[in-house]
Amino acid sequence: MDVKIICRKENHEIYQQMLERAGFTVVSEANLVLREQDFALDAFLGEAKGQFELIPYSRIVSIESFGRTIVVHTPNQDYTIREKLYEAEDLLRERGFVRIGKSIIVAKAGISNIRPSLNGRFTLTMKNAQQLSVSKSYGKSFRTFIGF
Repeated sequence: MDVKIICRKENHEIYQQMLERAGFTVVSEANLVLREQDFALDAFLGEAKGQFELIPYSRIVSIESFGRTIVVHTPNQDYTIREKLYEAEDLLRERGFVRIGKSIIVAKAGISNIRPSLNGRFTLTMKNAQQLSVSKSYGKSFRTFIGF
């Protein structure tokens, strides 16, 4: 069975050896993810133009899912990441991020303008000039998140 490990760098090899002795295969993409309880990740590893870069959570404006491709938008660049959208949402929930649709998460700090639309919806202008709509089903949680 394939397992992905999320932990401090100094512990990764120890966990990998333990899991491999137990018959698991440690890979970078797996349905089973083991994460240290006290591990505090503060950046995603993203790819843009064939190069990898750490993207601090504080630079993220929004995250979108296009099927299996997850794109992180920053003010200057877009990156693809390997995390699933629900994993990113779990990591970012307590850091000022909210889901506004089935396939999009935004940073409160990344919003530059909020414009009410019809039927209780909102149109957001992000700091990277992206125009996003808050879907009706996420409207209530968005209003609570923003403080309306």
